[in-house]
Amino acid sequence: MLAVILAGGKGVRLHPLTVDLPKPMIEIAGRPVLEHQLLVLKEHGVDKAIILAGYLGQKIVDYFGDGRDWGIAISYRHETVPLGTAGAVKALQNELKEDFLLVYGDVFFDFDVGEAVSLHQQRGAAATLVAHPTDHPQDSDLLDLDAAQNITKIIKKPHEGGLGNIGNAAFYVLSPRVFPYISEGKGDFMHDVFPRMLENGEYLVAYKTAEYLKDMGTVERLQKVRQDFASGRITRCSRKTPRPAIFIDRDGTLIEDVDLLHRAEDLVLFSTVPAALKRLNNADFLCLLATNQPVVARNLCSLEELHRINKTFESLLGESGCHLDQVFFCPHHPDAGYPEENPAFKICCDCRKPAIGMIRQAQYMFNIDMSRSWFVGDTTIDLQTGKNAGLQTILVRTGKGGLDCKYSVTADHVAEDFATAVEHILACEKSRPTPDCQ
Repeated sequence: MLAVILAGGKGVRLHPLTVDLPKPMIEIAGRPVLEHQLLVLKEHGVDKAIILAGYLGQKIVDYFGDGRDWGIAISYRHETVPLGTAGAVKALQNELKEDFLLVYGDVFFDFDVGEAVSLHQQRGAAATLVAHPTDHPQDSDLLDLDAAQNITKIIKKPHEGGLGNIGNAAFYVLSPRVFPYISEGKGDFMHDVFPRMLENGEYLVAYKTAEYLKDMGTVERLQKVRQDFASGRITRCSRKTPRPAIFIDRDGTLIEDVDLLHRAEDLVLFSTVPAALKRLNNADFLCLLATNQPVVARNLCSLEELHRINKTFESLLGESGCHLDQVFFCPHHPDAGYPEENPAFKICCDCRKPAIGMIRQAQYMFNIDMSRSWFVGDTTIDLQTGKNAGLQTILVRTGKGGLDCKYSVTADHVAEDFATAVEHILACEKSRPTPDCQ
């Protein structure tokens, strides 16, 4: 696999650091950002790189040379006129006849590049965009995804709320099919090329990850990346490192319990939830929603409307500065025979709680440390799900407060609400390696 690395920008937002240094040569823990990128790329099978240099580009050449010290064959193209992210790549169309990676030189990352490439190749996509939940969707370009993670729309900022929180992480796997959509001269992939491809029916996919990708293109963001590296957060967020997860019920736990909620307009977030979720985000817990939503099987709303409800929910969280790493839901219901039902969803399945299909799916997607993970919910169904999966369980007194009495099960801990449940989880994590924290 070959990587094309965009390293030509002047980095004006990083002045005075970039007065005499190209932005990708700024150091994190004694190595240039570009060197960190090459080491991760090499680890995942990249053996060739083309660096598109511009401002002070000779300093990059002097440092990396032909790349033999990093085990990657490096060549260079020097940009004399700024052409944007897409215009600089257009000049390579006669060289790139196979899939390639496009890497932005100001993004610090450590994620499973090979998984993104595999998804791209399995789907036969024209472009695969690495994506992640953002805690500031209101001022981010967003991706509109369907249930299979296919990209249906590029939502450019500024935009209205309620459109989800899936942001572009600025790392792409591209097919040569992109080149006809890149105009001569200056251009941008997100604002020009990808929307043009979608309009023409090209197949674009999102690779969603909870691993670390962060733009370090401002002084504040650079400082944050340096802090994250020094604290070990970047390694903790890597899929290589088992990571604890909090599986969370939705209705009655994070939002007010509306019987069979089937309209986005009726969704009301508990006021203490955003701050509590943000604490989990900052503590590097995976935050995973696991919710039964039989409203689809009952034909109270369509699958598309349920997606709209989820996007509204994720937007509300993002606008409050927090996020869920993934939303898992079961739209099924086992009891069939009612005239108004949607028969396609009236089935017995392995995802409806207390079955653990959603948890198994999460384990497949994320490298979860189950011994440090929890299930938080307001019903005995949630508690039984957690027990079935071998998780520690917390019952919250909001919503049904365990009074559904569907299962004879006892919670490992009872909390007044989600915020106090988070207090308990973080206290237990802080007290490790004590094996049991009841």
